Amino acid sequence: MSSSLSAEHLTQLVPLLGSLARLIAGGSPLSEQSLHTLLLGADLEANPAALAELQRWSRLLKAVQQQPTAEQRQATVEALLVRGLPEATVFLAVATVVGGAASPVLTPPAMSALGRLQASVANLDFGTLRSGQGAVLELDVQGGPGQVSVESDQLQVTPPQFGAGPTRLRVTVRPLTSGLLWTSLKLMTAGETLEVPVTAQWQATAAPSPLVQPAVSPVVQQSPPAVVAPLVVAGREASAPPMNPRAASGHEASAPPMLPPALPDLVPPHPNVRNFPLVPLVVILVVGCILIGFAVQAMQAMTATSVAQAATTTAVGRIATANTLAQAATATSVAQAATATSVAQAATATSVAQAATATSVARTATANALARAATANALAQAATANALAQAATADALAQAATAVAQAATADALAHARIPIPIPPPIPSGYSHILPNGGHLYRSPSREQGMALGLIWPGDEVLRLGEEFENINGRWIFIRVIKAASNRGDGGVPEGSEGYARATLISTP
Repeated sequence: MSSSLSAEHLTQLVPLLGSLARLIAGGSPLSEQSLHTLLLGADLEANPAALAELQRWSRLLKAVQQQPTAEQRQATVEALLVRGLPEATVFLAVATVVGGAASPVLTPPAMSALGRLQASVANLDFGTLRSGQGAVLELDVQGGPGQVSVESDQLQVTPPQFGAGPTRLRVTVRPLTSGLLWTSLKLMTAGETLEVPVTAQWQATAAPSPLVQPAVSPVVQQSPPAVVAPLVVAGREASAPPMNPRAASGHEASAPPMLPPALPDLVPPHPNVRNFPLVPLVVILVVGCILIGFAVQAMQAMTATSVAQAATTTAVGRIATANTLAQAATATSVAQAATATSVAQAATATSVAQAATATSVARTATANALARAATANALAQAATANALAQAATADALAQAATAVAQAATADALAHARIPIPIPPPIPSGYSHILPNGGHLYRSPSREQGMALGLIWPGDEVLRLGEEFENINGRWIFIRVIKAASNRGDGGVPEGSEGYARATLISTP
């Protein structure tokens, strides 16, 4: 059953869960007056339901502090989640209560007085982040030399080592779209290990509604009224500007526009006394046009006659030219025939000379070919001898390399570490509900790129092999058969098989 408070009041009350956890971890009895003071800070002092809810939270946290077993911690987390609280806030509050006495918050001056491994904070809470947002927190560590081990690929710690004096570590969380990160940093020295819980939660950002943008865009793109005002004042439409630019701009024209003179009507619609003097003028114009036409025709006839005479003269000249060209062509043909005969005789003599030359060249080429064949045979024999020598050298080098490799292999086998064998998967009918969450790996190694995804508290898994140990820790080969109903993003799908750390699975 969720909280009886309204959503608004529950949101106001959520920050008080961390305050309760810190007070309980510090040993405060949490009287009713203390709870009223906390409610006063959240502006809920007059709400009896808020006081009852705060008392219920304190009872749950006190119970897990008195009995900090894994089952009790999981039950407390589930109970607080049922009340409608955020996952990151719940996990951090439970971790604060359970580890509050063992990992007090120390400032750097207080740390310098201690010689053992210490951290300046008991946990790192990045809070609620926006979708796709990263964040950075810092903490001081002392008591080394030692190194930092990170169980999640979402975290990056700089520097990864620390010394005996105070060392400031920079912890960077990589962005996620949405979901919860619940992991820890391991501060390890030669004789001690300290875990610092790390939590972060990403809130998915809702996309803006597409129905709002069309209503806003026209307002932004609308032209200001001042652009339209001159058109309204002028009293004219924008599509019909005035003909005179000076008149449109508010100035008077210096003179009326000049129009072309109108032509007189040849046939006036109505008789008029003033039109009678135009009739003789029209007659004169018509007679003049006719005379001009006759003159043009006469000139065209004379031009045609001149053209015909010129064409006749040109044709006679062309005939005479053609006769001259024919005679010249005949003489040229005779000369070409004589020349062709001389050329043929010369070509015959040249062919005989070329044949003799070709015979001599062929004999010389044959002699050269025989000499080249003898040279090639000698070169081939030399190359064969060289190849045999190289083959013998290569055989000797190969034998030497084989001996060196055998010696190196024997030395490597003598000094090689024999890895602990991984037991083969053994089908089992026993299923288990995970009390803790973590990563599922392709092989029993936490190297980068081996993680298949996350397994969440509440996932039901099937053990497929016996628990074994290698240099990376203790492992169990499992199969996820049913995903938890409240798991977040990044979880592996049902049916996934891989290796999980034995600390995430309790032994049946």
